[in-house]
Amino acid sequence: MLVRTGRRSSLLYNSDVRVEFSTPDPGNGLLRATSLSNVTTSLSYDSFGALASESASYGQTPLYAAVDMNTIQTVWGRPMPLLEDTVDPVAMVRSLLAHRANPNLQLKRPIIGRHTRNTGDASLSQGTTALARAAKSGDARMMRVLLEGGANPHLTLADLTTVAMIAASGGGQRVYPGSASVSTPATEEDSLASVKLAAEAGVDLDAFNVNGDTAMHRAAARGADSIVAYLGERGARLDLKDRRGRTPLDVALGVGGGGGRGGPPQVRKTTADLLRRLMQARGLTVPAAAAAAGP
Repeated sequence: MLVRTGRRSSLLYNSDVRVEFSTPDPGNGLLRATSLSNVTTSLSYDSFGALASESASYGQTPLYAAVDMNTIQTVWGRPMPLLEDTVDPVAMVRSLLAHRANPNLQLKRPIIGRHTRNTGDASLSQGTTALARAAKSGDARMMRVLLEGGANPHLTLADLTTVAMIAASGGGQRVYPGSASVSTPATEEDSLASVKLAAEAGVDLDAFNVNGDTAMHRAAARGADSIVAYLGERGARLDLKDRRGRTPLDVALGVGGGGGRGGPPQVRKTTADLLRRLMQARGLTVPAAAAAAGP
């Protein structure tokens, strides 16, 4: 049962063990347990079904927390904690879905920041679903579980960013075997698998957000040739322009962009060459090769 008093929530899961969670946002104890990776504890919660879709004030639910824990960024300079529960976050998500958790609830704002990111992840802002969170880290296994559990792949962030755009961008952190338990950006291979799931689920690959970005723009900016090639095979448009008038080829060439710390724009040569070939194959006008323009 859950005992809640003011700013303090207590989760009682057997007769002789009690865990208390102090929080400025008194959400439910199941959410707190999930966020702390006490997965087995959460699974044994008596009122599991009743609280499976309850959310904190910023919109995070136990389901979102479990998805987040599966590929959560580690604390800088510290190893990833070992899984000590009898089930992992994927099993937790399966159980939450079986208890009627709603996979389509959306964040109202970025979730509470962790470590040095006190403002949270701005790229996962208002409108983010658990599916979008999994997509960012290239967590195709989790995405598949969510889709099978009724996740709506067509829901977007408030700025109209789609799950396919998020998957193509990558950027989500996760820990890979042999990486000394240090989180690193999702690999292109994992991101591609996530893009494929989004496409197969019917996400519009030509959809654009308020900045005019498409999944193709995002893949080109990243220099993800395998994703660009896949999107091309699926018929994604190559000539759409973003809000700044740039095509995916322009983005690959660094047009209108800048490098880190004021350096030169980053040019994705192999990606630009691939985009030119794809454009030629479709009979599109291909601009003459040119050096990347500055901002």
